[in-house]
Amino acid sequence: LDIDEAVNNFIQGRVMISYGLLAELSVNEKYRSGETVACGDDELRVDVRVLGPHWVRASQVQLFSNGHMIREAAIPSEPDSPLPTGVKWAGGWTIPKPHHDVHLVAIATGPGVDGLYWRMAKPYQPTSPIWEPRVIGCSGAIWLDADKDGRRTSARDYAERLVAASTNDVTKLIESLSTYDEAVAAQAAHLLRTSGLSLQSQPLLTALKTASSATQAGFRAYAEAWRENEIVRVSP
Repeated sequence: LDIDEAVNNFIQGRVMISYGLLAELSVNEKYRSGETVACGDDELRVDVRVLGPHWVRASQVQLFSNGHMIREAAIPSEPDSPLPTGVKWAGGWTIPKPHHDVHLVAIATGPGVDGLYWRMAKPYQPTSPIWEPRVIGCSGAIWLDADKDGRRTSARDYAERLVAASTNDVTKLIESLSTYDEAVAAQAAHLLRTSGLSLQSQPLLTALKTASSATQAGFRAYAEAWRENEIVRVSP
């Protein structure tokens, strides 16, 4: 094992996560995990291949954009046509070019294995007495350079720009978020809260009433997560 090469691959995102399954992701039959797609004006072809040993079953595959699920498919226990050995599912979707940079990730899941030959272990820190084991495979991220600036711009980067440009005008900020996704909106909500603005302030709530559905969802998701975090922090 070349340690330097392994570390570099990890830093570049040329990695996958596997607990029983593998999920391979590609865009336009060319770009793989850890790479950046130079988007044109056309739609994008996204393909996923799910792999695993014969004793593991895959039941679902999902495609995420900036952490938000945008496509999914059920994986039949018996494929319609023969697949190569080890391949559980192969397929994909055509998606529109996003308005801004995003990263894509594919996740495949299936029922856990309870056979004595490969029984799955319970979590070390369970959150519930009810446990449903699952196998999972997660691809590395592929970035889409939709704004064509030659770099990967994260949701946090976009949010920082928009918050700075709004100059403390929440109405202006909410309007500027209209072409961005939930992830950017959630980051903007975080920046507003940490700047001292209450997420329950009347000007913000008024502006959100006419916001895009993605903006509303992003602010709502952030507010709920922050509230749950505060409850845990004060719990004995």
